[in-house]
Amino acid sequence: VNDYAVKVDGTVVIAIIGNVKLHGVELDSLPTYLAEKCEGYISNPQIKVFMMNFNVSILGEFRSPRFHQLITNRPSFFDAIGLAGDLTDFANRTDIQVQRKEKNGQVIVENVNILDPGFISSPYYYLRPNDVIHIRPLKVKKYSTGNALPIILSTITTILTIFTIARSN
Repeated sequence: VNDYAVKVDGTVVIAIIGNVKLHGVELDSLPTYLAEKCEGYISNPQIKVFMMNFNVSILGEFRSPRFHQLITNRPSFFDAIGLAGDLTDFANRTDIQVQRKEKNGQVIVENVNILDPGFISSPYYYLRPNDVIHIRPLKVKKYSTGNALPIILSTITTILTIFTIARSN
């Protein structure tokens, strides 16, 4: 088993064969392309292609938000959710922001709804290297039971204090 890194110019150096130009070859067709290049040099080559620098930033309402390096050919949005330990109870599943840098350098920001059955066929279902996924919280989180009680008690205390001061004057 050998690992080969692709150079900046889009070539890979394979022992015996030499430089193989990969620029312009789609990731899915690389195993077949490389097997053809190996003909005459290696009998029955077994080729698996993995993208080693597939980075995704997972932010917001995840149980474990952070930067992830994926070792897979075609990770889906739900693979990223699994890596981040699932969404929290307060995650807004209908308004998720995906930031994606296009080949021309332009950054595209798209809001997706993972509850929509059409999401599976959207261009954002499968991740691309360096995608940023940001899950926003539901509005109800602002007034959840974890912080509602102190707000209510503070409001009541303030009203009673004002009432007491007003009565004593």
